[in-house]
Amino acid sequence: MSKETELINSYIEKIDELVEVDYGDFKRKLGQYIISIEEVLHNQRSPEVPKTIADLRRKTLYQTDADVEACRDLALEKLTHLKKVIQ
Repeated sequence: MSKETELINSYIEKIDELVEVDYGDFKRKLGQYIISIEEVLHNQRSPEVPKTIADLRRKTLYQTDADVEACRDLALEKLTHLKKVIQ
């Protein structure tokens, strides 16, 4: 398993286990995770990687209905897709 895949798996686990009732707190933590993922994956060859990360950021941090669980589900879905893209 590549270093990048392990990183994404660790963030999938972190997001799945993240216990924040307040949407703002959840969103801040998720934003930190997205930045960390982006820093590690910035040199990927596939043009799909930055597109997927930008989509993850836009849909989970900016275009949401303030529902922690819906945001979590969307983030997990996008990260699963990202994992497939980098393999």
